Amino acid sequence: MIGVSRRLSPNQVNAIADFICGGSDPWPYRRMVDIASFARFTGVEVQHDIEVGSRFTSAAAFVEGADESEQTGHSGLSRDSEKILEALLDRREFDTDERHRSAVQSVRDTLAGLPLEVVADDTGQIEIRSTRRDRARRILDERIHTAFGDLLTDGNLASARRHYGKAKRFLEGAEPDYENSCKESVCTIESLVTALTGERDLPAAIKKAARAELIPRPLGEMIIKIYAYRGNEAGVGHGQASAPTVRRAEAELLFDLAAALGRYLRVALTAEPPAPSLSRSDARTTR
Repeated sequence: MIGVSRRLSPNQVNAIADFICGGSDPWPYRRMVDIASFARFTGVEVQHDIEVGSRFTSAAAFVEGADESEQTGHSGLSRDSEKILEALLDRREFDTDERHRSAVQSVRDTLAGLPLEVVADDTGQIEIRSTRRDRARRILDERIHTAFGDLLTDGNLASARRHYGKAKRFLEGAEPDYENSCKESVCTIESLVTALTGERDLPAAIKKAARAELIPRPLGEMIIKIYAYRGNEAGVGHGQASAPTVRRAEAELLFDLAAALGRYLRVALTAEPPAPSLSRSDARTTR
């Protein structure tokens, strides 16, 4: 549970009940028996006989009961309300992508005014999340992302700046693309490193920097492994037989790492290498 619980307004309850009943494009028509089946499909525990009364009054009572649930979801609505909305927008309930997109927009319009957003990825997967940034995210934005964005204003880092902007749009857009967000975050690091070192290959550039003691070897190995993630994870760097399984958690992590590592590398790769230490014989000679 997160955030402050928020209730649906009466108009919003009625609109969602209308969507459940269906009958006008893009919503499929549901008979009373279909509404009862839909209620079971949501996974919400029904507190009353869903088949008593008209289709609309049954659907509205179902939505109102879910709205009163004590468990708060990630969007700030009750978790049961989120389940209803997720079930309503399940791609399998629509016969065309166009109708599904129209339904997603209808729900977005209905929930306007609440601090949340309804996002659909390119597979039709639905996520309902709060638009309120928690304290940890605000700190990351202020201390890492804003500072890194300022560093990218240098002319020779224009390519890194474009990749970073794409990573942010793919992550935070109305229809997020987590695979491409991960790819662009890694490309941000790659573009930054190659621009600062003149090397064309990130692993070679990092290994060279580690040998010159510009960065510690373990950190260099970590950066190379992040680069390898892009090529190994299905759907991020290359198409593979297995379907992509990238979640928002991975996309946020890679985006945050791009900014944090980018700030570090911008300083580390432009520093003078340390002077070689004197051996004991050299030290005696210089006395």
